[in-house]
Amino acid sequence: MNHSQWLEQEFPALLSESNAVIQELIDQAKERTRRPRYFLNGIIILVLINALFVWILPTVVVAPYESWGEWALVIVIVLAANIINQKLENRLIRSKLKTLVNERGLKTS
Repeated sequence: MNHSQWLEQEFPALLSESNAVIQELIDQAKERTRRPRYFLNGIIILVLINALFVWILPTVVVAPYESWGEWALVIVIVLAANIINQKLENRLIRSKLKTLVNERGLKTS
């Protein structure tokens, strides 16, 4: 569910607002959460690098074509990091959206 659908579901009073107002709220939330999202991305990248280069890849380099399981684990870790990053970014943005909507005085469902 994208942010505009989530906003309309969470705040039914926004159904009467124009799409421009809703998009403006989303843009403001993204702008105001830019630094925390970058910090979050940095932390996830550091954890990913640590997991890959310290734990997994040293075992794969010993016998690179004999252990497909480790390569599958590398792919799973990268995909999981991407999914976790998206979920946490959405959570940050939606938290800021709630704050922005409450500042405007609209009521929740």
